[in-house]
Amino acid sequence: MELNVTSNLTSSKGTINATVKSHELLWWTASILGLNFAGALANILLLLVMTVYKPLRQSSSCALLVHCIVIDLYQTVVAVPAQIIPVYMGPTHSLPTFYCRTLPLLVFSTSWASMHASCALAMHRLVATVLPHRYAAFTKRSSLALMILVPWVLSLCIAMFPTVEYGMKVVVSPVNGGCTTVAVGTQTVFTMYTVIGTYLPTVVIGLCYMGILLKSLMEMHDSSRSTSQATALRRRSEISLTLFVSFLWHCITLYPMMIAVTFYPGVYSRNVQLQLALKGMINVFSAVNPVFYWTSSRLFQNGLKEVLGCRWTWAQARSRISPVSK
Repeated sequence: MELNVTSNLTSSKGTINATVKSHELLWWTASILGLNFAGALANILLLLVMTVYKPLRQSSSCALLVHCIVIDLYQTVVAVPAQIIPVYMGPTHSLPTFYCRTLPLLVFSTSWASMHASCALAMHRLVATVLPHRYAAFTKRSSLALMILVPWVLSLCIAMFPTVEYGMKVVVSPVNGGCTTVAVGTQTVFTMYTVIGTYLPTVVIGLCYMGILLKSLMEMHDSSRSTSQATALRRRSEISLTLFVSFLWHCITLYPMMIAVTFYPGVYSRNVQLQLALKGMINVFSAVNPVFYWTSSRLFQNGLKEVLGCRWTWAQARSRISPVSK
């Protein structure tokens, strides 16, 4: 028995279809959902680390970090299953008429919010590194609240286009039973929302972390710094490096699909395994992301040890996040 599964990525090249055997689709679906279940637990554990481990809790970027982790948690629990399960059920299972139309607001918006939240975090870290005399203004609660609010405003504005079916719309696919985004009229709006939702924040994040790492590398050779200053610099550099690694992982999971669909649509449409692999990478980003926090940072490793060793109290867990260090 075979099921027709459409990867349903609409671009200037058209819609790409692929046929896979039912056991391959079952294995693919189970793997993605299993990884996201484990990823949900990992993100919860990461939130505990950020809450109870003092060096991370007192970081001035703690609130922004927690924001990004919460979005990843939502992705693993809600967004990924909402997109993967209908594909597995196939075209014979009819979806409610409102299902696909609400996906941009309830599911797709979190992906865009994740990109812009990471962008806000990168800019926050850049100011701390390059403009430390101006940084105090960015550690105020009002500033942090604004940097958390703006990504959602941008993502919801982007999501309104397919929701009101202006320039694009999300419809039920007659081929795989899932949902697909299709352009309405010209490709202008579709291109604009791709640039604002993906390409622009990617460029900004990359430039920010390159600047941070270069500046930190130069400062590490300054022997005139006191011990406390050197410790703060080392901690700041370590957190920034961890976030840069997470950013690279995001690019690795996201851009192969976009490159394949845009530049090699023929190869992509004929290769079922390639389709499953690239779609799978996109859907496990948030689940695997905590691994890079723990493997690239001693701060997060020590925090994990403290949480797992239960060397903390509920009073510490409830303590207020205070922006102290950079």
